[in-house]
Amino acid sequence: MRKNTLKLFFSSIGIITSNILLSQCPINFPKAIDVCLEGNTTDKNICFRNNDGDLNLLFNGANLFSFNKNKIDSLGNDTNKLVIHGANKPNYTYPPVSYRDISYEFAGAGSSKIRSFRGDVYDTYFQFLTSDKNSSTMADDPQVRMQINGNGNVGIGTTDPKAMLDVNGGTRLGNSLSNDNNSNNLVMLGAFDINSPYGNSAYIPPHRRDISYEFKDAGSAKIRSYRGDSWDTYLQFLTNLKEEGSDNPQIRMQINGNGRVGIGTTDPKELLDVNGNTNISGSYLKLSTGVGDAIIQRSTSGTLVINSGSDESSIYLNYAQEYGAGKGGVRIYDGTTQNFVNLKMITTPTSGSAGTFLIDPSGGKVVISHNNILSTPPGYKLYVEDGVLSEKFKAALKSSSQWADHVFSNDYKLRPLEEVEEYILTNKHLPEIPSANEIVKEGGLDLAQMQAKQMEKIEELTLYLIEMKKEIEALKKENTEMRETIKNKQR
Repeated sequence: MRKNTLKLFFSSIGIITSNILLSQCPINFPKAIDVCLEGNTTDKNICFRNNDGDLNLLFNGANLFSFNKNKIDSLGNDTNKLVIHGANKPNYTYPPVSYRDISYEFAGAGSSKIRSFRGDVYDTYFQFLTSDKNSSTMADDPQVRMQINGNGNVGIGTTDPKAMLDVNGGTRLGNSLSNDNNSNNLVMLGAFDINSPYGNSAYIPPHRRDISYEFKDAGSAKIRSYRGDSWDTYLQFLTNLKEEGSDNPQIRMQINGNGRVGIGTTDPKELLDVNGNTNISGSYLKLSTGVGDAIIQRSTSGTLVINSGSDESSIYLNYAQEYGAGKGGVRIYDGTTQNFVNLKMITTPTSGSAGTFLIDPSGGKVVISHNNILSTPPGYKLYVEDGVLSEKFKAALKSSSQWADHVFSNDYKLRPLEEVEEYILTNKHLPEIPSANEIVKEGGLDLAQMQAKQMEKIEELTLYLIEMKKEIEALKKENTEMRETIKNKQR
């Protein structure tokens, strides 16, 4: 006989150590018989029991530990490992039917388990199970709360994780909130002193919470949130310019509590407010109003089309590229007749007549009126009701023949004044000049033509004056000669 030490280990922790005398022969434990190490009033009895092949370790009559023939093969070896042997059947489907558990049992309550099972080849899995205190069955039925797959994917609330970390349910990072809820949120909490309203220091709030993407030897990008002066909250998106030279990210986009989004501005005035140029790569921009969709579209030919949302009206800018660079046109399209139609701008005031500005493509006619006049008089391109005020007006002539210089030609036949007098007495207006009735009947007068006619009469009047001067000079000469004759006779 020699003195030896019997040691039992759980992992690397010695749980029982006792100096006993062991023979060189094996010790046999008959069934249902306890083999005990007798103690005293201070050290209680320690016993070993053969329980149908399972070895139980008892302390003062109570079971302390069990070595089950089908579950634990050994405790402790040269590498201080806890080796758990058991079911080894591959699992080709889920849930596993063959697995190994470390179970934490509680009297009159549920249990917790750490479970492992194998897949169909070399892949292995871990599961962590707990029991809910509100279990409707009031039985020990722990459920899988977390699973680690063979590929390293971790699932919380799911046994089929699709990513390295897959959480099926709410996730909270940081300290707890006082007003807890059950919504599925990722809660980013900061220190409670970073919860103050920004007051009036609006756009660079000193109290803010950031999710920051940091890069070594480079700038960072941030998603920032802060609260307003009440329940309103804000989001900002910051990036760092490469020319910055240091980590100083600037606000590029902000979403206000009222839903307005500012790009290039932290004070958006509309639902989308862009401070800067905007490039839309798509072929059209659709504006939905609930009644119809208005569309601003760029065609493949380079034409900008503005459609009101119906088939009956469109505006074409730079229509037909054959106009040339800088010579694009504007056309309005009538979808029902397949024609380009009038450009009309009509106002409807609360009182008085409606105003109209109209461009008619049939001949390029233009109408400006306040009595809903929609056409020009026949033969005219422009009609302006109530007149035109201009500081300068020029009437162009197509040729020199339209002017009155022909009056001074040698072959021009000047009417005798007697004939002019007779015409005036008969017609009550000058020859070649239209009467008032004729002007009204024609819908107006041709300014260039009338100016030429008036110049013709001025030139004729000049010729009459020249002729009259000659006659007066002749009479004066004749009168002087008569006076000399009379004076000589009186001598």
